[in-house]
Amino acid sequence: MLLETLVELGGQCKVEDRQSETWLKKLDDIDSWGDTEYGEFARFFAELDINERISGHENDWVYSLSTPFLARLPSEALIKMVAREDGLAAAIIEKYCLWAGSTAFLFHFADTVCSRLEAIFDNGTASNKAIAIVALVRLGYSHHRYYVMRKMLRRCGSDQLSKEIGRRIAIEIKTEELEREFRQCIEVVGWDVSLLSSEIAKLSK
Repeated sequence: MLLETLVELGGQCKVEDRQSETWLKKLDDIDSWGDTEYGEFARFFAELDINERISGHENDWVYSLSTPFLARLPSEALIKMVAREDGLAAAIIEKYCLWAGSTAFLFHFADTVCSRLEAIFDNGTASNKAIAIVALVRLGYSHHRYYVMRKMLRRCGSDQLSKEIGRRIAIEIKTEELEREFRQCIEVVGWDVSLLSSEIAKLSK
């Protein structure tokens, strides 16, 4: 919460186009949105360029200010979208997870992104959980961030997942060819493989 406040007050992730600024304000009232607002937001979200970069704050909280709108999208809004459990929500969550897993951040903001992915996992469908885990694997591995790795592995535990969801996540990791990265996360933090869901634990071998 502190880091997100610093981003807001410090001018990082400044949204420079009017449409993005308007949607950031509308997110404050997401509880009152109906299908029309969600549909309009989904169309706006689909057009976001996840490779957008703005220079000037490369050494600040958010490296290269990647896609300012996404950097400022709060966990609360993501949870509300996940709760819809429809095609619009699925497309939004998938794109957010792709951005989160493929963008460079400074360590501290990587932890903030991690918390948003956790929110998606904790409140989402089996599909949402699978793509959130994939994003967490990529984020933890690419940043060599032990905090993110542990958060990811904790959510792959047998006490967190049904066998069916564990299998769904294992398939997603295999499909994305992330077995090596997943094993590396296990090794560098010394995670006890016996704590993992049985289907996911098979990836450690």
